[in-house]
Amino acid sequence: MFNFFKSKNKQEVVTPAASVEIASKPAETKKGKIFFAEKSGGLLPSFAFKKKDEDSKQLSSATNKWLNQHALVSRPYPASSFIALKDRCPILAACVDVIANDVSSTGWNLSLKDSVKQNSATDSERKELEAFLKNPNDEDSLKELIASCINDLETVGDFSLEVARNNVGRVAKLFHVPAHTLYRNRDMDRFIQKRNNKVVWFTPFNSKIIADSKTGEEKEVSPKLQANELIFKKLYNSQSDYYGRSPMLPCVGAIQSSIAAEEYNLAFFENRGIPDYAVLLTGEWEEGSVRKLSNYLSKELKGVENSHRTMCLQIPEGSKAEFEKLDDRSKEGSFRLYAEDLDDRILAVYKVPRCKVSIQRVGKISGTDTAQAIRNYNDSVVEPLQCIVESLLNDKILPAVLGKEPSFRFMLENLHIDDFSEKSKSYGELLERGVMTPNEMRARLGLGQSYDSGDKFYIQSALIEAGESSQGLSKDLESEIIDE
Repeated sequence: MFNFFKSKNKQEVVTPAASVEIASKPAETKKGKIFFAEKSGGLLPSFAFKKKDEDSKQLSSATNKWLNQHALVSRPYPASSFIALKDRCPILAACVDVIANDVSSTGWNLSLKDSVKQNSATDSERKELEAFLKNPNDEDSLKELIASCINDLETVGDFSLEVARNNVGRVAKLFHVPAHTLYRNRDMDRFIQKRNNKVVWFTPFNSKIIADSKTGEEKEVSPKLQANELIFKKLYNSQSDYYGRSPMLPCVGAIQSSIAAEEYNLAFFENRGIPDYAVLLTGEWEEGSVRKLSNYLSKELKGVENSHRTMCLQIPEGSKAEFEKLDDRSKEGSFRLYAEDLDDRILAVYKVPRCKVSIQRVGKISGTDTAQAIRNYNDSVVEPLQCIVESLLNDKILPAVLGKEPSFRFMLENLHIDDFSEKSKSYGELLERGVMTPNEMRARLGLGQSYDSGDKFYIQSALIEAGESSQGLSKDLESEIIDE
């Protein structure tokens, strides 16, 4: 690695006869070799980076043979790509998870419709609906089921629920179908799920289509082989009538940049391929010294566990070893401000306040508008998604559970925002009167870590002296004030 920098200082004695012979021979041109660093710390010769043939390497349409055989429509963007981005980007995963958790709510209730009065029939109906909603299937609660659907919707852009009916044709169970495993056919009257080279077919909910679950063929089959129904819901997508549009599309660049910044900083701890220093050895060195030094730097110092190792060099007389810095850029906290900007872009696309994903920025004045930010988030994100879930249950699922129009409306509980607003207002008044410190207020409101100067008391200086006590006030004037 360091032969390029090695200097040969040996003095050679040249005789007159030898000088004539040397002059008669053309000077030998020494060619230097160029090596490129790779991320793993090794070296590759320059030919490895030469441009290869320009023929197309993309897969042929034959790879879509399976889709074409079943008349299926591919997604505009692979669903697995969105899932991979979410798995790699912490702030994106936090946004999706908090939305899914808030939409699925901590509770739900059934309220009688305005035109219906309570009686024994409605009481019986309530019990039947509550039994179904408490156990939509043998493994998932209703909250878990809704959270899985919203997770798919906020990641891929659509979600699906498998509907299983009992012997009398009523909905008995609901199951979540992962969005990345599902495809739609061109006629929009079939769905197919593919996993581990196994497939199963579904028909649209309430389509009355009877099809074979193994082949998708429309024909009379036994109830055991009959395809189940699927409730499919998608976000509007101008590029496709078949699949939804992923909400993360506008911030894909920010997500990829965030991942790249993380990998860049991670590479610092794994010894980046681009060296921080060049080692120049001059003078007389023992044979093999360059190789030993190169091996030590590229192998023995690799990894976080070797970050504090010491290297000792025994330098011969008249020789020198120089470490020339090649990269003056700061390594600690690289891209910190850039990473914060990327996080803010992702939060803006998903309309999630920082406090909802436990981000507190030192020096950012955000405590005063936290309540309003949460209110905006609830109005623009949570409630619209809750309306989607409530409409599916009220208009499709619950009528199919009862076999008739239900007397109740299903409603998810909203976020408790007023509590936070009232608390922040009350604590703010205590803060202005010197009863509470800013750090105490932050702790009670759950606004994150305290700050250095936040343990002081403050009193609002807006009180103005008004004179003596009311004892010197005339009785007539005092009566007028009281009457008013």
